[in-house]
Amino acid sequence: MWGPVAGQDKAIPPACERWMYRRANPRGVVEVPTSSPVAVLGHPKIVADLVMDAAEAVS
Repeated sequence: MWGPVAGQDKAIPPACERWMYRRANPRGVVEVPTSSPVAVLGHPKIVADLVMDAAEAVS
């Protein structure tokens, strides 16, 4: 599992996101402190890099 932690998420607090990722034994988590819950729209390069890391790791 790979995923971003959206620092400005008001629905799911970043601390809760980190906790959920830890429970899922993540292979990659990226902190995006200035991101809303929709990191893919506000920070597409960060999300694209995360997707590429995931794709390389499983190929």
